[in-house]
Amino acid sequence: MPRRDTAAWSCTNILIGHDCEVTGVAFSPNGRRLATVSADMSVRLWNTYDGTPHGEPMSGHRGPVWGVAFSPTGRTLASASVDTTVRLWAPETATALPVLSLEHDGYVVAVAFTLHGRALVTGGGDTLVRVWDLTNGLSLHSVMTGHTGPINDLAVSPRGWIASSGADGDLRLWHVGDREPADVHLAEHSSSMACVAFSPDGRTLAAGADDGTVHVWSTATRRPVREPWTAHDSPV
Repeated sequence: MPRRDTAAWSCTNILIGHDCEVTGVAFSPNGRRLATVSADMSVRLWNTYDGTPHGEPMSGHRGPVWGVAFSPTGRTLASASVDTTVRLWAPETATALPVLSLEHDGYVVAVAFTLHGRALVTGGGDTLVRVWDLTNGLSLHSVMTGHTGPINDLAVSPRGWIASSGADGDLRLWHVGDREPADVHLAEHSSSMACVAFSPDGRTLAAGADDGTVHVWSTATRRPVREPWTAHDSPV
């Protein structure tokens, strides 16, 4: 693969504040804020124009925090933790929202909002993909089964599809409201599927595995766009 010339790239800011490794980051929809989560159990917000903190660190989790996501409006931030909870925050004031945390049966590492922000998708160590209805008092809308190992990552497409990657080597497609996988799962890989992302138009899905390979599919045909290739020398 050709390498991009890195001569034009430079560091603009170094954000210092977490006491342990940073495990997740997310930009707000307007790009003005960056949320970071850490093994130090905190959630932090930063102003992207100068790298300064926005508000005080947000605390409440009782274990390392792994997942973080902004809602499409930017008015809500969700964080997922090893403490088995997902918590919701108000980014503007950098405070916790007055709602109950969303409880799981195991650690939670992945969290994503649907396109219109009406639902929140979560996953983690209990092998389940959960969809929470945010318009009806944070009620549990669906629990989708199929993975036989922990969920490593989640992504939501503009077309309403949910992709989940698991330690069982599976990559699955779901639709909001469905309780079963959409047709068949896309991949059954010999290595853990670590991360997953849709293209902006939702027509292509990419996933990275622990064996350093990258896989790309068409969401219309649910077939590979090309053969997997070894893009890295260590887990993606």
